[in-house]
Amino acid sequence: MAHAHASHWFCEPCDQTFSTRAARRSHSNRSQRHIHDFCGWCDRFLEAGEDMNDHDEDYHYPCRACDEVCESLEDCNEHGRLYHFWCDTHERAFRSQSNYDQHMRSAAHVGLGHRCPARNCGRSFRDRATLLQHLESGTCPSGVNRRLIDDFIAKHDRHRIITTGPSRNLLVGAAPAVRYIATERSCDWTRSVHVCALCQSEHDSLQALNNHWSLPRHTYAGANGPDGRRPYKCPLSTCGRQSNTLSGVVQHAESRSCAVLQAPRVVQALDNVFGGMRLLPSY
Repeated sequence: MAHAHASHWFCEPCDQTFSTRAARRSHSNRSQRHIHDFCGWCDRFLEAGEDMNDHDEDYHYPCRACDEVCESLEDCNEHGRLYHFWCDTHERAFRSQSNYDQHMRSAAHVGLGHRCPARNCGRSFRDRATLLQHLESGTCPSGVNRRLIDDFIAKHDRHRIITTGPSRNLLVGAAPAVRYIATERSCDWTRSVHVCALCQSEHDSLQALNNHWSLPRHTYAGANGPDGRRPYKCPLSTCGRQSNTLSGVVQHAESRSCAVLQAPRVVQALDNVFGGMRLLPSY
């Protein structure tokens, strides 16, 4: 055994000896057994307890957007600039255009320029959609929640710029939102899952099903079907995309997936909506 160690290329975990270094490297790179304990760059097995990811971070420079591993930080950055969507500010590569765009819209680049208008809150957010999600969630100290916002917008959007349907069919008035509560009768014992009676989706527990029912999708379920009427729409007439929440339609506009923000009249209408929200009772 000592002769094998000294004169040949030995794989100790497999107790195999190879006549050349290249043969052992080929064996180690192809074997699933060595995927986490052999470094092809160093051409050696890791020490017991040594993690491959930690080893790469300490001794090599893996690209975050692909499987390439570079020999220096400079080489890794140059690789990112040449082959991926690259952020110079954070020296980071992204796998897709959408991931890069999302990063460029993050607070790290655009800041937190949208302050919650509630007097007793004071939190700031990177865009209007995130601010609205904060309010709709009911976590704002002001007490504003999705129901208050829906009621307010339905009453004040007289020209139906961002709301759908005629006034008598809006989500307020005689037909309030429905709050569903699941019971153990929703459980399919043969499969050990709880089934939503509205959309037939399956959930692992009763709590998970009740969490599902508290989401916007089923809030206005009833005569208009399991999903109810989607109360909001994109203000651009050539788009027509609908949403269950005000934050959803604002997120659609801010993502620039359509040309809605290129219409000054529509932008003014959205500004008026946010300005008018200061009239909410909890503010």
